[in-house]
Amino acid sequence: MDKDWKLKLRYGKTKTEFKHFTVLADGIVGELKDGFECQPGNAWMSMKTWSNSADESADMIQYVRWTNRI
Repeated sequence: MDKDWKLKLRYGKTKTEFKHFTVLADGIVGELKDGFECQPGNAWMSMKTWSNSADESADMIQYVRWTNRI
């Protein structure tokens, strides 16, 4: 694997079919899994993704949100 792939992508020497998205989701914090710290109650979660579309990016945050429930 090319170790300079990030620079090549940044300066247009390499292309990708993916686009960059920032996604927000609201939720409620309950019991936390080990390694997480925040106050219980209403909360926002943000995530940066590379995907083919905004819908695919939204699907990713929904998957992460629902698979991390206790």
